[in-house]
Amino acid sequence: MTADMTEEQHMQMAELYRWIIEKYLEIVPSAQQWGICQWCATDAPAGGGWRGGEPVGLWDTDYYRKHTYGGFADGLAGK
Repeated sequence: MTADMTEEQHMQMAELYRWIIEKYLEIVPSAQQWGICQWCATDAPAGGGWRGGEPVGLWDTDYYRKHTYGGFADGLAGK
């Protein structure tokens, strides 16, 4: 759950996002790279119906950027 995540876990999620995008750009031929969709802009509210209270977004519920945002951006930038 989002409320229970440590700083280390947030950093690991950022690295996972970066790695996923890196692999997409590496494996999918450029002629077939149409776009990348990240499902949720923000984490799910605790009382939300879909994955309530889970860290699924690039921003938290108050729209503060999370480390995942940086990982996503780094992946797109090829870092």
